[in-house]
Amino acid sequence: MRVASLEEVQNKTTWLDSQEARDAEPIHWESYECQLVTPLFGGGVVAGQVDQRMPIRASAIRGQLRFWWRLLASKRLKNNTEKMREEEFALWGGLGTPPQASQVWVEVKHDKPLKLTEAGNINSYALGGGKVDEVKINDCPTPWVLRMGCCLSLSDTQKQEVTDAVRWWASFGGVGARTRRGFGAVSVSGLPVVTDEEIKAAGCQFILNRTQKHDAQQAWNLGIKALRDFRQGKPGRNRGETRYPGRSHWPEADAIRRLTGRHHNYHAPEHTAGNVFPRAAFGMPIIFHFKDRQDPSDFSLQPVKYVQTPGQSIMSPVVCERLASPLILRPIKQGNTWRAAALLLPYEKILDLAVTQPDGTVTNPGEWWDAAQAVNIPPMHAQNQNNPLLAFLQYFKTYPSQTNS
Repeated sequence: MRVASLEEVQNKTTWLDSQEARDAEPIHWESYECQLVTPLFGGGVVAGQVDQRMPIRASAIRGQLRFWWRLLASKRLKNNTEKMREEEFALWGGLGTPPQASQVWVEVKHDKPLKLTEAGNINSYALGGGKVDEVKINDCPTPWVLRMGCCLSLSDTQKQEVTDAVRWWASFGGVGARTRRGFGAVSVSGLPVVTDEEIKAAGCQFILNRTQKHDAQQAWNLGIKALRDFRQGKPGRNRGETRYPGRSHWPEADAIRRLTGRHHNYHAPEHTAGNVFPRAAFGMPIIFHFKDRQDPSDFSLQPVKYVQTPGQSIMSPVVCERLASPLILRPIKQGNTWRAAALLLPYEKILDLAVTQPDGTVTNPGEWWDAAQAVNIPPMHAQNQNNPLLAFLQYFKTYPSQTNS
Protein backbone atom coordinates (compact mmCIF):
# COMPACT_ATOMS: atom_id res chain seq x y z
CA MET A 1 0.00 0.00 0.00
CA ARG A 2 1.34 3.43 -0.94
CA VAL A 3 2.11 5.79 1.94
CA ALA A 4 1.27 9.45 1.39
CA SER A 5 3.74 12.20 2.19
CA LEU A 6 2.69 15.18 4.29
CA GLU A 7 2.60 17.36 1.17
CA GLU A 8 0.32 14.90 -0.61
CA VAL A 9 -2.03 14.75 2.37
CA GLN A 10 -2.20 18.53 2.47
CA ASN A 11 -3.00 18.58 -1.25
CA LYS A 12 -5.60 15.85 -0.68
CA THR A 13 -3.87 13.58 -3.19
CA THR A 14 -2.70 10.22 -1.89
CA TRP A 15 -1.44 6.98 -3.33
CA LEU A 16 -3.60 4.81 -1.07
CA ASP A 17 -5.18 2.88 -3.95
CA SER A 18 -1.71 2.55 -5.59
CA GLN A 19 -3.30 2.80 -9.05
CA GLU A 20 -0.64 5.27 -10.18
CA ALA A 21 2.09 2.82 -9.24
CA ARG A 22 0.29 -0.06 -10.96
CA ASP A 23 0.16 1.90 -14.19
CA ALA A 24 3.84 2.85 -13.90
CA GLU A 25 5.36 -0.64 -13.67
CA PRO A 26 4.33 -4.15 -14.79
CA ILE A 27 3.05 -6.40 -12.01
CA HIS A 28 2.99 -10.18 -11.83
CA TRP A 29 -0.15 -11.55 -10.16
CA GLU A 30 -0.67 -14.88 -8.41
CA SER A 31 -4.11 -16.08 -7.30
CA TYR A 32 -4.79 -18.47 -4.40
CA GLU A 33 -8.14 -20.04 -3.62
CA CYS A 34 -8.82 -19.77 0.10
CA GLN A 35 -11.44 -21.10 2.47
CA LEU A 36 -12.09 -20.62 6.17
CA VAL A 37 -11.53 -23.75 8.25
CA THR A 38 -12.44 -22.07 11.55
CA PRO A 39 -14.93 -19.24 12.11
CA LEU A 40 -14.01 -15.64 11.41
CA PHE A 41 -14.35 -13.46 14.49
CA GLY A 42 -14.13 -9.68 14.48
CA GLY A 43 -11.80 -7.91 12.12
CA GLY A 44 -14.26 -5.10 11.36
CA VAL A 45 -14.26 -1.42 12.23
CA VAL A 46 -16.01 -2.20 15.53
CA ALA A 47 -13.90 -4.42 17.79
CA GLY A 48 -15.21 -7.98 18.02
CA GLN A 49 -17.62 -7.60 15.11
CA VAL A 50 -17.40 -8.97 11.58
CA ASP A 51 -17.84 -6.34 8.87
CA GLN A 52 -20.66 -7.66 6.68
CA ARG A 53 -19.64 -5.51 3.72
CA MET A 54 -15.95 -6.39 3.89
CA PRO A 55 -15.48 -9.40 6.21
CA ILE A 56 -12.02 -10.25 4.89
CA ARG A 57 -9.80 -7.20 4.54
CA ALA A 58 -6.82 -7.10 2.20
CA SER A 59 -5.16 -4.53 4.48
CA ALA A 60 -5.34 -6.94 7.43
CA ILE A 61 -3.82 -9.77 5.39
CA ARG A 62 -1.07 -7.39 4.29
CA GLY A 63 -0.32 -6.67 7.95
CA GLN A 64 -0.08 -10.37 8.71
CA LEU A 65 2.20 -10.97 5.73
CA ARG A 66 4.53 -8.25 6.98
CA PHE A 67 4.56 -9.93 10.41
CA TRP A 68 5.59 -13.28 8.95
CA TRP A 69 8.15 -11.59 6.70
CA ARG A 70 9.70 -9.93 9.78
CA LEU A 71 9.77 -13.24 11.66
CA LEU A 72 11.75 -14.88 8.85
CA ALA A 73 13.95 -11.84 8.22
CA SER A 74 14.92 -11.51 11.89
CA LYS A 75 16.76 -14.84 11.74
CA ARG A 76 18.20 -14.25 8.29
CA LEU A 77 19.51 -10.80 9.26
CA LYS A 78 20.47 -11.85 12.81
CA ASN A 79 18.09 -9.30 14.39
CA ASN A 80 19.81 -6.34 12.68
CA THR A 81 16.88 -3.95 13.11
CA GLU A 82 18.30 -1.25 10.85
CA LYS A 83 18.85 -3.69 7.99
CA MET A 84 15.42 -5.25 8.56
CA ARG A 85 13.73 -1.87 8.37
CA GLU A 86 15.60 -1.04 5.17
CA GLU A 87 14.61 -4.30 3.46
CA GLU A 88 11.04 -4.21 4.74
CA PHE A 89 10.42 -0.70 3.45
CA ALA A 90 11.99 -1.55 0.09
CA LEU A 91 9.57 -4.44 -0.32
CA TRP A 92 6.41 -3.54 1.59
CA GLY A 93 6.68 0.25 1.70
CA GLY A 94 6.74 2.56 4.69
CA LEU A 95 7.38 5.98 6.13
CA GLY A 96 10.98 6.99 5.77
CA THR A 97 13.17 9.64 4.22
CA PRO A 98 11.85 9.61 1.60
CA PRO A 99 8.64 7.53 1.98
CA GLN A 100 8.78 4.31 -0.02
CA ALA A 101 5.95 2.77 -2.00
CA SER A 102 5.03 -0.87 -1.63
CA GLN A 103 6.17 -3.26 -4.34
CA VAL A 104 3.54 -5.80 -3.26
CA TRP A 105 -0.24 -5.64 -3.69
CA VAL A 106 -2.90 -7.67 -1.93
CA GLU A 107 -6.46 -8.10 -3.18
CA VAL A 108 -9.38 -10.17 -1.92
CA LYS A 109 -12.11 -11.36 -4.28
CA HIS A 110 -15.27 -13.26 -3.37
CA ASP A 111 -18.21 -13.79 -5.69
CA LYS A 112 -20.67 -14.82 -2.99
CA PRO A 113 -21.36 -12.89 0.23
CA LEU A 114 -20.06 -14.45 3.43
CA LYS A 115 -22.95 -14.84 5.86
CA LEU A 116 -22.97 -14.28 9.61
CA THR A 117 -24.15 -17.02 11.95
CA GLU A 118 -24.42 -17.50 15.72
CA ALA A 119 -21.24 -18.61 17.43
CA GLY A 120 -22.78 -21.98 18.35
CA ASN A 121 -20.54 -24.62 19.90
CA ILE A 122 -17.34 -22.58 20.03
CA ASN A 123 -15.23 -23.01 23.15
CA SER A 124 -15.72 -19.69 24.94
CA TYR A 125 -12.11 -19.76 26.17
CA ALA A 126 -11.02 -18.93 22.62
CA LEU A 127 -12.92 -15.64 22.92
CA GLY A 128 -10.83 -14.49 25.85
CA GLY A 129 -13.74 -14.28 28.26
CA GLY A 130 -16.41 -13.20 25.78
CA LYS A 131 -19.87 -14.75 25.94
CA VAL A 132 -20.60 -17.10 23.06
CA ASP A 133 -24.30 -16.21 22.91
CA GLU A 134 -23.39 -12.56 22.29
CA VAL A 135 -21.00 -13.24 19.40
CA LYS A 136 -21.67 -13.26 15.68
CA ILE A 137 -19.17 -15.12 13.52
CA ASN A 138 -18.60 -15.82 9.86
CA ASP A 139 -18.76 -19.59 9.64
CA CYS A 140 -19.57 -19.94 5.95
CA PRO A 141 -17.36 -22.32 3.91
CA THR A 142 -17.70 -20.12 0.81
CA PRO A 143 -14.32 -19.98 -0.98
CA TRP A 144 -12.65 -16.68 -1.79
CA VAL A 145 -9.58 -15.66 -3.75
CA LEU A 146 -6.41 -13.98 -2.52
CA ARG A 147 -4.53 -12.14 -5.28
CA MET A 148 -0.90 -11.24 -4.69
CA GLY A 149 0.85 -8.81 -7.03
CA CYS A 150 4.61 -8.20 -7.17
CA CYS A 151 6.49 -5.66 -9.28
CA LEU A 152 8.50 -7.40 -11.98
CA SER A 153 11.52 -5.35 -10.90
CA LEU A 154 11.76 -7.31 -7.64
CA SER A 155 14.65 -9.73 -7.37
CA ASP A 156 14.01 -13.46 -7.31
CA THR A 157 14.99 -13.42 -3.64
CA GLN A 158 12.40 -10.76 -2.81
CA LYS A 159 9.69 -12.62 -4.72
CA GLN A 160 10.51 -15.79 -2.81
CA GLU A 161 10.33 -13.86 0.47
CA VAL A 162 6.78 -12.75 -0.42
CA THR A 163 5.79 -16.32 -1.30
CA ASP A 164 7.27 -17.62 1.95
CA ALA A 165 5.32 -15.00 3.93
CA VAL A 166 2.12 -16.20 2.24
CA ARG A 167 3.00 -19.82 3.05
CA TRP A 168 3.56 -19.04 6.75
CA TRP A 169 0.37 -16.98 6.89
CA ALA A 170 -1.58 -19.85 5.29
CA SER A 171 -0.09 -22.37 7.72
CA PHE A 172 -0.26 -20.44 10.98
CA GLY A 173 -1.98 -17.08 10.44
CA GLY A 174 -5.53 -16.22 9.50
CA VAL A 175 -8.06 -13.44 9.05
CA GLY A 176 -10.02 -11.36 11.54
CA ALA A 177 -9.34 -11.13 15.27
CA ARG A 178 -7.90 -13.67 17.75
CA THR A 179 -6.08 -15.61 15.05
CA ARG A 180 -3.52 -16.80 17.61
CA ARG A 181 -6.32 -18.68 19.31
CA GLY A 182 -7.35 -20.25 16.03
CA PHE A 183 -10.13 -17.99 14.76
CA GLY A 184 -10.09 -17.26 11.03
CA ALA A 185 -7.71 -20.08 10.10
CA VAL A 186 -7.60 -20.62 6.35
CA SER A 187 -6.89 -23.37 3.87
CA VAL A 188 -5.00 -22.10 0.81
CA SER A 189 -4.67 -24.20 -2.34
CA GLY A 190 -1.51 -24.44 -4.41
CA LEU A 191 1.02 -23.68 -1.66
CA PRO A 192 3.59 -26.10 -0.22
CA VAL A 193 3.34 -26.47 3.54
CA VAL A 194 5.93 -25.02 5.88
CA THR A 195 8.37 -27.80 6.74
CA ASP A 196 9.73 -28.81 10.14
CA GLU A 197 13.18 -27.67 9.01
CA GLU A 198 11.85 -24.20 8.15
CA ILE A 199 10.09 -23.95 11.51
CA LYS A 200 13.30 -24.76 13.39
CA ALA A 201 15.32 -22.36 11.23
CA ALA A 202 12.90 -19.55 12.14
CA GLY A 203 13.45 -20.18 15.85
CA CYS A 204 9.94 -21.60 16.38
CA GLN A 205 8.70 -24.82 17.95
CA PHE A 206 5.85 -26.87 16.54
CA ILE A 207 3.79 -29.60 18.21
CA LEU A 208 0.96 -31.70 16.80
CA ASN A 209 -1.52 -33.22 19.23
CA ARG A 210 -1.65 -36.98 18.84
CA THR A 211 -5.47 -37.18 18.60
CA GLN A 212 -7.02 -37.34 15.13
CA LYS A 213 -10.37 -35.65 14.51
CA HIS A 214 -12.84 -35.80 11.64
CA ASP A 215 -13.13 -32.05 11.12
CA ALA A 216 -11.26 -28.82 11.79
CA GLN A 217 -13.71 -27.55 14.43
CA GLN A 218 -13.22 -30.64 16.61
CA ALA A 219 -9.44 -30.39 16.40
CA TRP A 220 -9.52 -26.67 17.14
CA ASN A 221 -11.77 -27.11 20.18
CA LEU A 222 -9.43 -29.81 21.49
CA GLY A 223 -6.46 -27.44 21.29
CA ILE A 224 -8.33 -24.63 23.05
CA LYS A 225 -9.55 -27.00 25.75
CA ALA A 226 -5.96 -28.13 26.36
CA LEU A 227 -4.88 -24.54 26.97
CA ARG A 228 -7.84 -23.85 29.24
CA ASP A 229 -7.26 -26.98 31.29
CA PHE A 230 -3.53 -26.34 31.62
CA ARG A 231 -4.12 -22.80 32.88
CA GLN A 232 -7.39 -23.18 34.77
CA GLY A 233 -8.67 -26.76 34.71
CA LYS A 234 -7.76 -30.00 36.47
CA PRO A 235 -3.97 -29.61 36.32
CA GLY A 236 -4.26 -25.91 37.15
CA ARG A 237 -6.33 -26.03 40.37
CA ASN A 238 -7.63 -28.20 43.19
CA ARG A 239 -10.94 -29.94 42.67
CA GLY A 240 -12.88 -27.75 45.13
CA GLU A 241 -16.57 -28.06 45.92
CA THR A 242 -19.45 -28.48 43.48
CA ARG A 243 -20.33 -24.77 43.24
CA TYR A 244 -16.89 -23.30 43.87
CA PRO A 245 -13.61 -24.01 42.10
CA GLY A 246 -10.69 -25.12 44.21
CA ARG A 247 -7.56 -23.07 44.82
CA SER A 248 -5.27 -22.54 41.89
CA HIS A 249 -2.07 -24.50 41.52
CA TRP A 250 -0.63 -21.39 39.89
CA PRO A 251 0.96 -18.74 42.15
CA GLU A 252 -0.41 -15.47 40.72
CA ALA A 253 -3.56 -15.13 42.85
CA ASP A 254 -1.67 -15.71 46.10
CA ALA A 255 1.07 -13.33 44.93
CA ILE A 256 -1.56 -10.60 44.54
CA ARG A 257 -3.04 -11.40 47.97
CA ARG A 258 0.43 -11.26 49.48
CA LEU A 259 1.41 -8.00 47.77
CA THR A 260 -1.83 -6.24 48.70
CA GLY A 261 -2.11 -7.70 52.20
CA ARG A 262 -5.75 -8.57 51.51
CA HIS A 263 -7.36 -12.00 51.58
CA HIS A 264 -10.40 -13.89 52.81
CA ASN A 265 -9.98 -15.69 56.13
CA TYR A 266 -10.15 -19.02 54.30
CA HIS A 267 -7.84 -17.88 51.48
CA ALA A 268 -4.64 -16.77 53.16
CA PRO A 269 -1.77 -16.83 50.62
CA GLU A 270 -0.03 -20.17 50.87
CA HIS A 271 1.51 -20.88 47.46
CA THR A 272 5.17 -21.74 48.00
CA ALA A 273 6.39 -20.35 44.65
CA GLY A 274 6.25 -16.81 46.03
CA ASN A 275 5.43 -13.59 44.16
CA VAL A 276 5.87 -14.76 40.58
CA PHE A 277 3.57 -14.54 37.54
CA PRO A 278 4.48 -17.39 35.14
CA ARG A 279 1.29 -17.22 33.07
CA ALA A 280 2.34 -13.77 31.86
CA ALA A 281 4.36 -15.70 29.26
CA PHE A 282 1.11 -16.60 27.48
CA GLY A 283 0.30 -12.94 26.77
CA MET A 284 -1.07 -9.96 28.64
CA PRO A 285 -3.12 -8.33 30.02
CA ILE A 286 -4.40 -10.96 32.41
CA ILE A 287 -7.41 -9.89 34.47
CA PHE A 288 -7.54 -11.39 37.97
CA HIS A 289 -10.99 -11.35 39.54
CA PHE A 290 -11.54 -12.12 43.23
CA LYS A 291 -15.06 -12.89 44.47
CA ASP A 292 -14.76 -12.46 48.23
CA ARG A 293 -15.02 -9.02 49.82
CA GLN A 294 -11.88 -9.41 51.87
CA ASP A 295 -9.89 -10.39 48.79
CA PRO A 296 -8.07 -7.85 46.57
CA SER A 297 -9.87 -5.76 43.98
CA ASP A 298 -9.70 -6.86 40.36
CA PHE A 299 -6.18 -6.50 39.01
CA SER A 300 -4.88 -6.28 35.43
CA LEU A 301 -1.41 -7.73 34.95
CA GLN A 302 0.18 -5.72 32.12
CA PRO A 303 3.55 -5.73 30.36
CA VAL A 304 6.09 -2.99 31.06
CA LYS A 305 9.00 -1.95 28.87
CA TYR A 306 11.97 0.05 30.10
CA VAL A 307 12.88 2.73 27.55
CA GLN A 308 15.60 5.34 27.59
CA THR A 309 14.45 8.84 28.46
CA PRO A 310 15.39 11.25 25.62
CA GLY A 311 18.53 13.16 26.46
CA GLN A 312 19.21 11.08 29.56
CA SER A 313 20.97 7.84 30.38
CA ILE A 314 18.28 6.50 32.71
CA MET A 315 15.70 3.90 31.69
CA SER A 316 12.07 4.59 32.58
CA PRO A 317 9.20 2.06 32.78
CA VAL A 318 6.35 2.39 30.27
CA VAL A 319 3.18 0.36 30.83
CA CYS A 320 1.91 -1.27 27.61
CA GLU A 321 -1.70 -2.16 26.87
CA ARG A 322 -1.02 -5.69 25.71
CA LEU A 323 1.52 -8.33 24.87
CA ALA A 324 0.57 -10.69 22.06
CA SER A 325 0.83 -14.34 22.97
CA PRO A 326 3.80 -16.16 21.41
CA LEU A 327 1.59 -19.26 21.26
CA ILE A 328 -0.56 -20.01 18.21
CA LEU A 329 -3.22 -22.74 18.30
CA ARG A 330 -5.07 -23.93 15.21
CA PRO A 331 -6.18 -27.10 13.41
CA ILE A 332 -3.92 -28.70 10.79
CA LYS A 333 -5.12 -31.16 8.15
CA GLN A 334 -3.16 -34.35 7.69
CA GLY A 335 -4.51 -36.65 5.03
CA ASN A 336 -8.22 -37.07 5.67
CA THR A 337 -8.12 -36.10 9.34
CA TRP A 338 -7.47 -32.98 11.41
CA ARG A 339 -5.19 -32.50 14.41
CA ALA A 340 -4.74 -29.67 16.88
CA ALA A 341 -1.44 -27.86 16.38
CA ALA A 342 0.60 -25.46 18.51
CA LEU A 343 3.27 -23.14 17.17
CA LEU A 344 5.50 -21.36 19.67
CA LEU A 345 7.06 -18.21 18.23
CA PRO A 346 10.43 -16.91 19.48
CA TYR A 347 9.65 -15.75 23.01
CA GLU A 348 12.98 -14.94 24.65
CA LYS A 349 12.36 -11.17 24.68
CA ILE A 350 9.24 -11.72 26.81
CA LEU A 351 11.41 -13.06 29.62
CA ASP A 352 13.17 -9.68 29.83
CA LEU A 353 9.98 -7.63 30.24
CA ALA A 354 8.67 -6.23 33.49
CA VAL A 355 5.05 -6.37 34.70
CA THR A 356 2.73 -4.17 36.72
CA GLN A 357 2.15 -4.88 40.41
CA PRO A 358 -1.14 -4.50 42.34
CA ASP A 359 0.35 -1.74 44.51
CA GLY A 360 0.93 0.47 41.46
CA THR A 361 4.65 -0.27 41.14
CA VAL A 362 6.36 -2.32 38.45
CA THR A 363 8.89 -5.14 38.69
CA ASN A 364 12.43 -5.00 37.45
CA PRO A 365 12.95 -6.62 34.03
CA GLY A 366 12.56 -10.39 34.21
CA GLU A 367 11.51 -10.47 37.88
CA TRP A 368 8.01 -11.73 37.13
CA TRP A 369 9.33 -15.28 36.84
CA ASP A 370 11.90 -17.41 38.63
CA ALA A 371 12.64 -20.69 36.85
CA ALA A 372 13.76 -22.27 40.12
CA GLN A 373 10.15 -22.07 41.36
CA ALA A 374 8.83 -24.45 38.68
CA VAL A 375 9.15 -27.37 41.11
CA ASN A 376 6.54 -25.64 43.30
CA ILE A 377 4.00 -25.26 40.48
CA PRO A 378 2.28 -28.62 39.83
CA PRO A 379 1.23 -28.02 36.17
CA MET A 380 4.86 -27.29 35.30
CA HIS A 381 6.54 -29.77 37.61
CA ALA A 382 4.38 -32.55 36.14
CA GLN A 383 5.90 -31.81 32.72
CA ASN A 384 9.45 -31.55 34.11
CA GLN A 385 9.83 -28.06 32.63
CA ASN A 386 10.94 -24.78 34.22
CA ASN A 387 9.44 -22.67 31.42
CA PRO A 388 5.63 -22.24 31.36
CA LEU A 389 5.42 -22.20 27.55
CA LEU A 390 7.52 -25.33 27.11
CA ALA A 391 5.55 -27.03 29.88
CA PHE A 392 2.36 -26.37 27.94
CA LEU A 393 3.80 -27.78 24.70
CA GLN A 394 4.70 -30.97 26.55
CA TYR A 395 1.22 -31.14 28.06
CA PHE A 396 -0.43 -30.34 24.72
CA LYS A 397 1.27 -33.15 22.82
CA THR A 398 -0.50 -35.98 24.67
CA TYR A 399 -3.68 -34.18 25.77
CA PRO A 400 -6.06 -35.63 26.86
CA SER A 401 -4.42 -38.39 28.87
CA GLN A 402 -4.65 -39.69 32.41
CA THR A 403 -1.35 -38.05 33.35
CA ASN A 404 -2.63 -34.70 32.06
CA SER A 405 -5.95 -34.83 33.88
